[in-house]
Amino acid sequence: MGISIRIHIHLILWTIWSSWVALGATASKFECFQSRPDICAPILNITLYEHNHVTPGYLFITPYDMTTCNDGPYVYNHIGELVWYGAVGKEFVHNLYPCHIAGKDKLCMLKMRHGEGITSSGPVILFDLGLYTPDGERDFTEINVGMEPDMHELRIVNNGTAIITTWLATRSWDLTSVGGPPNGYLRTAGFQEIDVQTQTVTFMWDPVDHIEIEASQMELGRKWGDGIRPETDWDYFHINSVDKTRNGDYLISSRHTSTIYMISGQNGTVVETRRIQIRFHI
Repeated sequence: MGISIRIHIHLILWTIWSSWVALGATASKFECFQSRPDICAPILNITLYEHNHVTPGYLFITPYDMTTCNDGPYVYNHIGELVWYGAVGKEFVHNLYPCHIAGKDKLCMLKMRHGEGITSSGPVILFDLGLYTPDGERDFTEINVGMEPDMHELRIVNNGTAIITTWLATRSWDLTSVGGPPNGYLRTAGFQEIDVQTQTVTFMWDPVDHIEIEASQMELGRKWGDGIRPETDWDYFHINSVDKTRNGDYLISSRHTSTIYMISGQNGTVVETRRIQIRFHI
């Protein structure tokens, strides 16, 4: 459904998903279109309790591994009507949201490819909000860099650079301090900042250069690798999010160390840490 979406203000989806709107976690029904038989979209279960308190804007979702309707990026209005769908074939996307680059509004997303084990990677896709060129072709920019983008984060900052969480190469590592072999295998996930216009990496960070492996709370041999062979490399850190502060430092979170870190934008050193102590009882 090709339409031109104009965004005059930044859309604050968190307000839409506030106490004024109940959004069903799963879609129980699907709708197809005679004009576009290739689209079968999930029907959102939305209840508006206070119409006057709902922020104008759109809902951006990226469902995948669905058996009835299409995987891919969907844009809905605030009452759950489908506005736009972007076909991605057998691939899927994450982190779909409106972004602002070089004075232009775009749709940003990570187009992912299924990987083996814990990995999946793909290019960053930047759609112009016109969505189509005069020739009827989709107008987009694709960013491909050397590292493997990870699904957890894509954030546009400084009006033109993209921060992306990335998987880094497996390396041989001494794991005896955590009960592993002396010639074990370690894989880490860090982040990089990329200039969108030149597609060059302006900053790159690897946790193993700054945070000891003993900080991990993820034991060897569980879901995230035993470190014995390259194909079962140990994911000791597992970055989940990254953002950039006004003074140029980076705020990140790690799942497997249960810690929030402030990272220097000058040399990558750890400026500050906040350990999260949360215990769940089921």
